[in-house]
Amino acid sequence: FAVHSAVNVIANYFQEDPSLSRPRVAESICKDILKGWKLKVLEDIKENPYSSEELSLIEEGKAARKFNIPMDEEYNLIRPYGSTILAAIVTEKYVSFFQLGDGDIVIHRNSESFFRPIPSDKNLAGNETYSLCMPESWRDFKVVRIDEIPDYIMLCTDGYANSFLDDSGFLTAARDIYSYIYKAESFESGVDLIKSNLGGWLSQASEKGSGDDITTIILARDPDKSHRRPPKFSDDDVVVFNFPDGDTVALN
Repeated sequence: FAVHSAVNVIANYFQEDPSLSRPRVAESICKDILKGWKLKVLEDIKENPYSSEELSLIEEGKAARKFNIPMDEEYNLIRPYGSTILAAIVTEKYVSFFQLGDGDIVIHRNSESFFRPIPSDKNLAGNETYSLCMPESWRDFKVVRIDEIPDYIMLCTDGYANSFLDDSGFLTAARDIYSYIYKAESFESGVDLIKSNLGGWLSQASEKGSGDDITTIILARDPDKSHRRPPKFSDDDVVVFNFPDGDTVALN
């Protein structure tokens, strides 16, 4: 529900205003993502009611709340559906990133080093994270716009970075994937290499590290086509692979 809401909302705003330059547009997008997600969740609960056992678990969960915020009954119902979000919209002139909760976005542009356009949240400790299920969670979104298109973007759930001893190890892995793509005999062969191996690399990282499932999306620009006007996308432009353990990679 979170992914569908984010994609639909951002796409609708982009169709209405491709520059996404209206005042407070980022705030409106975040509010509508939350609204769309909540509507879908409540519809699903209505169609697939909680069992008595599940309702008991929800009641038990109330006592474990750590947030000093008044909670209504609706919160208790939607909390099991809680989700974080990582989203990006890449246009011919800019890229905008949306993040709620944990997860990582790493980019590379021109001769710069690999870096996170959205830094980690220092207000959260341990495994705590923001979630769509929290009241007024649109306020916890982080939105960054860059008026230059990176040649490499990687979005991944927190299970990937948590599989390394430190942040430098994670950024090295991001750099290695970049190198496999751009230092291959051709861009196409580099992409094929990633398609064939990334699922195994992610599984191995998880097994040796976090033990968590990992979802990763990679966008890489073909240097031979970067000087041309990007074509209109069709269904064939983005390839998505779903691996048995839930890992996903998308390459453009």
